[in-house]
Amino acid sequence: MKVNQGDVIEVNVKLPEGDFKPHPCIVISNNDINHNENMFVCVMISSTSTQDDYTYNLKPEMFLKELKKKSQIRTQIVNSFGYNDIIKYNISRIKQNYLEKIIDKIYQDVLNVE
Repeated sequence: MKVNQGDVIEVNVKLPEGDFKPHPCIVISNNDINHNENMFVCVMISSTSTQDDYTYNLKPEMFLKELKKKSQIRTQIVNSFGYNDIIKYNISRIKQNYLEKIIDKIYQDVLNVE
């Protein structure tokens, strides 16, 4: 089963401290990568409330199926995964206009050239 850009799935994410922990993630890589390579890129979702420059708050109306917990993304925790890393498929899907805002935020926080 392949993932699509905007899907919410669960994978074991390597945290900044070096530990791995299952987390939901939003697939941000495009479908050309997702369907033709054996990998995809995700940004981590967390239910731990943090307010810093790298946090983007998520709201229920952003998703086709509401997430179970109040959540945020951590724009600095972007990882690539293989399909064998997926713990759970089809948790939800983020709406396109919100996906674009999230990708913009990741670009500004992480990839922007100073």
